[in-house]
Amino acid sequence: MKIKTDTADLLIIDETPWLLGAILIVFILIFVGVGLGLVLDGVWQGLIFLVVGGGMGAAAFYLFVRRVQLVFYRPEGWVEIRRANILRHSRVRHTIDEISRAGCRGKRGQERTALPGCA
Repeated sequence: MKIKTDTADLLIIDETPWLLGAILIVFILIFVGVGLGLVLDGVWQGLIFLVVGGGMGAAAFYLFVRRVQLVFYRPEGWVEIRRANILRHSRVRHTIDEISRAGCRGKRGQERTALPGCA
């Protein structure tokens, strides 16, 4: 996650999985392209390749490519969690008093409960 905005009143932390999205789009394009090429050559089994391969890539894109934002707004005392994927957007708002701790994960997955050393 990266800090997008850091002012005295507003902190926005954002994560957008660009690399995963790009890899899945290439996966979809390869399967659809090869399947379409086979169908155009008269091999109807390419339709299965097109639908199953492209469908699996599209399903993975829907499930795994999701933008997450944390918005901390001090003047009104709330924190908002925003999630968005290709079809839906959701927002959940909590008061800052409901937050008991914050943590981050290191490069190897170990959890740390203090933010200052997180990178």
